[in-house]
Amino acid sequence: MATAAQQPTKPWHLEQPSRGGPERKHTRDLGEAEFIVSQAYLPHRVLRTAAGEIDMELVGARIGEVTAGLLSYGQTIHLQTADSTQFHVNVTLEGRAASRSGNEDPLMTTCGQAVVFPVGEPAQLTWSANARHLCLMASRASLEGELEQLLGRSLPKRLTFEQAVRTEVSHEWQPAIELVRQELENPKGLLTRPVVARHLEGLLVDGLLLTQPHNYQELLHRAAAPGRAGAIARAAELMEELPSEPWTVISLAQRVHLSVRALQYGFKRDFQMPPMAYLKRIRLRLAHAALSASSPEITTVRAIAVECGFLHMSRFADMYRQAFGEPPSRTLSRRQ
Repeated sequence: MATAAQQPTKPWHLEQPSRGGPERKHTRDLGEAEFIVSQAYLPHRVLRTAAGEIDMELVGARIGEVTAGLLSYGQTIHLQTADSTQFHVNVTLEGRAASRSGNEDPLMTTCGQAVVFPVGEPAQLTWSANARHLCLMASRASLEGELEQLLGRSLPKRLTFEQAVRTEVSHEWQPAIELVRQELENPKGLLTRPVVARHLEGLLVDGLLLTQPHNYQELLHRAAAPGRAGAIARAAELMEELPSEPWTVISLAQRVHLSVRALQYGFKRDFQMPPMAYLKRIRLRLAHAALSASSPEITTVRAIAVECGFLHMSRFADMYRQAFGEPPSRTLSRRQ
C-alpha cells in the first residue's frame, strides 16, 4: 500500500517565500512525492509507468478555504487516491490526463479542460510525462455556504457533483484560473496580500458553482424577479464607497439582502449591465484619476491598478485602453 502516510527518510527540496504566499516543493524521490502531495490534498499511491526517476514539483497555497496547487511529475505516472472527504477539481494546463472516479469510465482531458471529483469516491489518474495541472480542493461546508448565498436560501439536500464530469473551462471562469496560475508562480505576488487572497477565493468558488454541473445547476440558473430598486441602488452605492473591496456577486447580494439572480436582473434593468461590469467601470475611473495625478517616479501602473482592485494586469491594460484610448503607462508618464 502507499508510503504516503509515512514520514519520508530524506528531506525534499523546499523553497518558501519570506512573506507567505505560494510554497514550492520539489523532489525526485517517489516516497517523498507521495508524502508531499498527500499532506497537501489526500492520501494516495503513485505508480510509475515509465522508466527513470520522477521530477515532482508542487507549487501550492491556501487561498482562503481553497487549496490550490500547480502539480507535475516529469514523467508518465498513475495515481490512485483514497476516498475523498472534500471536493477536488483538476484543471489540465499542459499535457494529457485520464481521470476516473469510482466505477465511472475514464475521462480524457487536455489543456483547458477540467474534471470535478465527487466527495466520497476514490479516483484513479494517469498523467502524461509533460502534464501539469491546477489542483483545487475545497470543503463541502465552504461550497455549500457559498451556494446558499447564490440561491438566497438554505439547501434542502447536500451539494453533489454526482460523477466526475469533464468540462471546458468557461470564459467566465478562465480569468480566475489564469490569475491563480500566474500568482502561484510568483512567490512575492498578490497572494501575499490577505485581501487579494479573499478576492481570489470568491472568484474560484463562484466560478466553480456557476459553471460546473451539479444538482443545483438548474435552480441556480432559473429566472428570478429583479431586485427592488432601493436594494439595487444601495448595491451601486456600496461599490462606489468601497471600490477596492474584494466584491463578488455573492458578497454584494448578501450585503443588500438579495439573491444573486435578483441582483443581476436588477442591475440589467437599472444600469443595462451586470454588477461586476458596473464595478469595473468605477475602478477604471478611479485608476484613470490616480494615474493622471501621479508620477512614475513615485508609483507604478501595477501599484495603482492593485490599489483600485484590479488583479490581472494584462486585462486591466486592455480595459483601460478601450475606455481611455491609451495604455495606462502613457497616462502615468504624461504627468512626468
